[in-house]
Parts: sequence; structure tokens; C-alpha cells
Amino acid sequence: MRGSDGARGFVCGDERRASKGRGVKYFKYYWAPVLLAAVGAVGIAYRWRARGPEVLAGSVVELVRVDPIRVSTIPYPKPAAGAIRPDRRLLAAAERGLAASDPVTNSNSALMHVTHLWGPEVCFPRTPGRDPIRVLDAILMAEDRPEFRTRKKPAFVDTTGRLRLRAQVLEEGPVTGEAHVDQTVAVLAGLGIPLDQPIGVVGGHATLRDVFQEVLLAYSPSSVEAEWTAIAIALYLPPVVEWRTEWGERYTIDDVARTLLARPLGEGPCDGTHNVQALCVLLRVSGQYPVLSDSTREAIVERLKTVRDRLEKFQMSSGAWSWNWAILGKPLVDEEVPDQLRWEVLLPTAHHLEWIALAPPELRPSDKAIQRAVDYCYRELATRYETCHQALKCPPTHALISVYRYYFPELMRGPWLPLPEDTLTQEKELRQ
Repeated sequence: MRGSDGARGFVCGDERRASKGRGVKYFKYYWAPVLLAAVGAVGIAYRWRARGPEVLAGSVVELVRVDPIRVSTIPYPKPAAGAIRPDRRLLAAAERGLAASDPVTNSNSALMHVTHLWGPEVCFPRTPGRDPIRVLDAILMAEDRPEFRTRKKPAFVDTTGRLRLRAQVLEEGPVTGEAHVDQTVAVLAGLGIPLDQPIGVVGGHATLRDVFQEVLLAYSPSSVEAEWTAIAIALYLPPVVEWRTEWGERYTIDDVARTLLARPLGEGPCDGTHNVQALCVLLRVSGQYPVLSDSTREAIVERLKTVRDRLEKFQMSSGAWSWNWAILGKPLVDEEVPDQLRWEVLLPTAHHLEWIALAPPELRPSDKAIQRAVDYCYRELATRYETCHQALKCPPTHALISVYRYYFPELMRGPWLPLPEDTLTQEKELRQ
């Protein structure tokens, strides 16, 4: 009996290995799938809890407002006594070069720069046999107007089959989408376009609200560009301050600001100037709605002071700020800038003047530094106005509006230049 019990209790090595093999095989084909299914079920339950049923059941963010928040520019300091005002005839020549010629050959980025100058009412120049066309319609209604259908791609495209829309990023050709991620939505917010604005899309109907929903749902702090996304969120989202993305991650406007602050000074599109501009917008919006924590608001103020001090210290003798303004140990010498890179110096100079127009006076460079930068912009426009239509519209656009803000604020229509005569005539026809 004992031997029999021992035989039952112990097995030889071959039998042990055979038994182990059967156990592994049994686990592999039976228990492993069961365990994997259990782990998967736990993961789905956790994700459901993290995302919330409202995200899985349509991924819509509850929006309160329709009209964007208005963040108006703050007047520049008055020109110093004895300052010579620019020749408006030269500025008018630059304006003609920057005007959009037609709705087909201009890129969406170029069209948005045109609306930045003249506002949402500006029209394309009149041509025989063509009804008045607003520039904004070439962006918003490209699929509903036959005159726009020869454009390579519309500004907005249905990407999901659920009319969750997103502006396309520049890929191929001069008229394909936007130059910066979410630039279109941010510019429309700055123009005061409401979220119930209809959008022309292929095979359906949508509004700007659908596009903004996609901005929120697709948000990621690791995006290469977050500046225009931040501006769009700051102007369209409050008083709501938080949302969940398509994958259930929760973010707040404070998180968006922290993402911008985490990026090195001078990094990002247009030589890091859009980062500063976005922080200015967030700071100004926080004065209307409690969207930022005290510590984040203080951090933005400190960042703007740092930028202000660098611009004051490293302004070139011409009044310009160079593309490497954030890393310089001394000001760039004007003679070191080759002629073919002059627009590359105008770009950061004019963009800095844009955020300066939004910043509280105590966070701006000195009045003298601002005037020197504006005078530099005017000199570049005056000597290169004939090539404005050939060059990128971006640098001269921001330069021109800065010169107007500084020297001709009485002629401005709020944030925009006076409308061209042709547009005024077409506007009357559109209203009839």
C-alpha cells in the first residue's frame, strides 16, 4: 500500500515532463484565451468609465456659446512728436499687391490673410460677367458655389462620414488646405464668425460648430503646432473650460496654456511668434472668464516679460527683429542679412507687432522700440511694394496692418483696414 501510495504521490522525470507538456498545451489553448478576454473586458470597462458614455456615443462636446469672444487690439502708443507719417500712396500700392485676385488660384492661407487685412466683408475684384464674391465664401462655401469647384480641394472635408470636419493641412499644390493646423478656425474666430455659420462640404450640410468639435476631439498636447488650436479654443469654448477628446482624455484651457508655456522660447511657426500671440489671447480671455489658474496666469505674464525684454535688448539698428531673436547673444547686424532674406526679417518683425497690439502696455517693449519696428515695416513695404503680389502674402500683410494701426488708427474699421472702393460697391449690390 505504501509503495502504491508512493507511486501515486511521485512520478518519474519522463512522466513529469509529459504532464507539464500537457499542462502548457491545456493553458495555451483553453485558459490563455479566457484570460485575454477577461483582461480585454476590464480594459473596455475602464476606458468606458474614463471616456464617459457621451464620448463613445457620438463624441460631442457640449458647447454654450455661438459667437466667439472678442479680444480687441489695444492702441499702439502715439507716434513721437515730429515723426513723419508714411506716404499712403505707397501703402495703397502695397494693398493692391496683397489683394486676392480670384477665388481659384489663391491658397486658403492667402485668402485668410486677405480677410485679416480687410475683414469678413472684403470681396474679390470685380470681373466682367461675375457676381460679387466675398473672399470668405471661397473658404467657407467652396462646395456650394460653382465658381469655387475648380479649386484643388475645399478648405473643409468630411473625414469620418459623420460630418465631423477638419480643415486640411497643406499637402500638395498652392491651394490645398491651411498652412498651420487649425489656423482656419482660429482666423474665423478672430473675424467674429459664429459657430452656426454654414460650411460647404461634399455630400452633406455642416456648420462651423462641427469643425470646432473636431478641433476639440482631435486635440493633443503633443501636436507639432498647438498655437492656432489654442486661439480657437480660447475664443470659442468659454465659459466651458474643459472637455474630453475622442479617446477620452480630459483637458482644460489651463492645460492648453501650460502646453504652450512648456515649449522653448522662439520655437514654433513664424519663428515662435504665434506662441506668444496665443499666450496673449489666453491672458486677455482670462480677464473675461476664469479659464486659467493663478499660477498659469502668472507664468504667462512672466513669459511675456521675458519676450519683451529680449526684443528690447536685441532689436536691430534698422528697427527689425530677426528670425533668431530668441537665441541671440547680440543683435543681428543689418548688413549681415542678404537681400533674398529680407522678407525673412520682415516676418518676425511684423508678427511681433501683432502680439504687441494684443498685450497690455506693461508687457510691451518701449514706445521707441515699437515705433522703430513699425518704421522698418513701412520702409520695407515702400521699397518692395511692387513685389508684394509675387512674394508670400504673410510678411507684408502683417507689416501693412501694423503700419495702419500705428500711423492711421483713425482710418481703421475696428481691427481692419478701410475697405477698397470696389468692395464697397459690391457690398451695396450684395445687400440689394
